[in-house]
Amino acid sequence: MAIVGYVASILIGISLGLIGGGGSILTVPVLVYLFGVEPVLASAYSLFIVGASSLVGAWPKFKQGFGNIKTAIIFGIPSIAAVYATRKFLVPAIPAELGTIAGVVVTKSLLMMMLFAVLMIAASFSMIRSKKANDSNEPAEQEFNFLLILLEGAFVGVLTGLVGAGGGFLIIPALVLLSKLPMKQAVGTSLLIIAAKSLIGFTGDLSNHININWTLLLMVTALAIVGIFIGDRLSKKIDGNKLKKGFGWFVLVMGVYIIAQQLLFPIPTNKTVAVTDSTWVAPSIYTDNTVHGEERKLIIYGQDLIAHTAKYLGPKGSVAQITNGMNCQNCHLQAGAKVWGNNYAAVFANYPKFRDRSGEVESIYKRVSDCMERSLNGTAIDSNSKEFKAIYAYIKWLGQDVQKGQKPNGVGIEKLAYLNRSADPAKGQVVYTTNCMRCHGDAGQGQLAPNNVEYVYPPLWGPHSYNDGAGLYRISNFAGYVKNNMPFDLASHKNPFLTEEQCWDVAAYVNSQPRPHINQNSDWPVVKNKPIDFPFAPYADDFSETQHKYGPFAPIQEGNKK
Repeated sequence: MAIVGYVASILIGISLGLIGGGGSILTVPVLVYLFGVEPVLASAYSLFIVGASSLVGAWPKFKQGFGNIKTAIIFGIPSIAAVYATRKFLVPAIPAELGTIAGVVVTKSLLMMMLFAVLMIAASFSMIRSKKANDSNEPAEQEFNFLLILLEGAFVGVLTGLVGAGGGFLIIPALVLLSKLPMKQAVGTSLLIIAAKSLIGFTGDLSNHININWTLLLMVTALAIVGIFIGDRLSKKIDGNKLKKGFGWFVLVMGVYIIAQQLLFPIPTNKTVAVTDSTWVAPSIYTDNTVHGEERKLIIYGQDLIAHTAKYLGPKGSVAQITNGMNCQNCHLQAGAKVWGNNYAAVFANYPKFRDRSGEVESIYKRVSDCMERSLNGTAIDSNSKEFKAIYAYIKWLGQDVQKGQKPNGVGIEKLAYLNRSADPAKGQVVYTTNCMRCHGDAGQGQLAPNNVEYVYPPLWGPHSYNDGAGLYRISNFAGYVKNNMPFDLASHKNPFLTEEQCWDVAAYVNSQPRPHINQNSDWPVVKNKPIDFPFAPYADDFSETQHKYGPFAPIQEGNKK
């Protein structure tokens, strides 16, 4: 599907090069249906792709005299302000779930796709019914209806911000009618306006610290730009008016398809996401029509608590101040729903259970509290609080299709084969500097969000990181976690970025750095049950504490078999 997506990316640019528009109408569907990008994130990506492509397309138009800087500024200012405000404030403020209509859960993603589909249909009629325009390049006496220009610019800016489309089909008529520009100048001026408002709108998303797959984004953008040049050459050989009308019919069909797919044939409920022999697939609460009312609200709150723990329970938490500012999601990726991302899939199915670390049968409450005390270096959550009940409800719902005693593929953290040597912190430092420092900082301090309440990227050591009793302080856990997930924007369980040796070495480096200490005197009451890589003595063997921390682990494993 990715290959088809890259081909489609070129077609985005070809459309812009051939008919001067239409590329933005294709961008969001390509990202959503061919690359699997979530719709809200796809609208952000579209702003960058459309902006960069339009900027490239505008340059030759202005060199040929087919552009008007004054008009671009007058029309562009309200449009740019509107699109930035929409991406910065309006889009994040839209609730993840808006309600239920005729049994269909109206989510933020569904709303965005429906708006985009309506826009596609409106654009298609504009293309299909367009009359041959006056292509005169003779400058007319310019007139500016400033009030209408202000209103039109703001409207187009909000529209662009919501769905990620350039809005050229609205801008060009407005420039012709409201500022008396000739058509060719209107097209060039429109491209510059689209470029400016789209790229500046994208900075609104950047300021909200969204997670961007820059590799994918830059690849699609580059291919779209290549397509522009191809389209520009083809435009000299193909009748643009006929092509525009044909493209309009294509866009109409696509718009109707999106409405049908999103509304008439909604994504099935999570009940179809049953565990099979293949890798576990997380359900989505926003497509699950089987839970309602207070139960649903509690699950959604639990998900938000995992994703934004510090907002509620951090040093500046609105409910309590019991954690260090990290979020549960910093270790349990995608709110505990990511394959091989330390997910919660099998938690409800396997707790209560006996754990060697405590020597006791532990409940889910004990497991959650351990995370609060160790990974978040805080204190236990109140078992009677709404917050714990919400977390419990979310964990239960997330793992509802996993049977007792079952551990599907992709659950938790992958266990890597031991190295035939010790993991090397010095080599790990090189890996960290090259691949990790850009997000987690040169001193492992992480990156705080602008609100100064939670971390965008968590600290990996220092006073605000996990303490030495956390699960990730064992380098086998850290290495397995890194392999499938880091660097965050480049790796996946299907396509790891780092080698396993690099994963072991960077785990050794990170866990050799200073961090908070927690008293573990009560842990592992049966010493022989300690994991091989538990870094603190005493042990039931004669191997050193250093070897238990960094390896090589194979000799310890063999020795314990005797």
